[in-house]
Amino acid sequence: MTEMPKAGATATATGLREVGTTYNPHAHSTPLGRKVQPGQVVRNAAGTIVGRLTPDGWLEKHVDPARHKVRTPSGWATDARHLETPGLRGVRLCLPDGTTLEAPIETWRQHGRLMERGHGLQVLLLDRYWAVTHPGEPVAEQLPLPMEVARDG
Repeated sequence: MTEMPKAGATATATGLREVGTTYNPHAHSTPLGRKVQPGQVVRNAAGTIVGRLTPDGWLEKHVDPARHKVRTPSGWATDARHLETPGLRGVRLCLPDGTTLEAPIETWRQHGRLMERGHGLQVLLLDRYWAVTHPGEPVAEQLPLPMEVARDG
């Protein structure tokens, strides 16, 4: 499993694609080493609340595609520091039309791309790696494993 950027590490040490940026732990406000605390607000480098940690361990963000979507390459980004939260299961984006996008932390680690476009170091995940649920569609859930049936003698 690839680790997210650590203090003083360059992008090349992470397994993510290099953007020539050194990770600056002081540019972010969400502290390292804290386990997921349900309901905890998550802030960006400027101190603005950008999401909450849910009881099921996801960073949930309400976003507007007109303001937050990365156009080239097409995808969604989040603060690199947020992905370091111990116990984080992934990122869930809630769009104004009710569409939900989800990407587990493993997907971020395998396919995320570091980028710096004036908002601090972020990790971009291309559109193809998001699970999308539109309003009215059933939410994809893992099915329970069948129970073993006891056999008579």
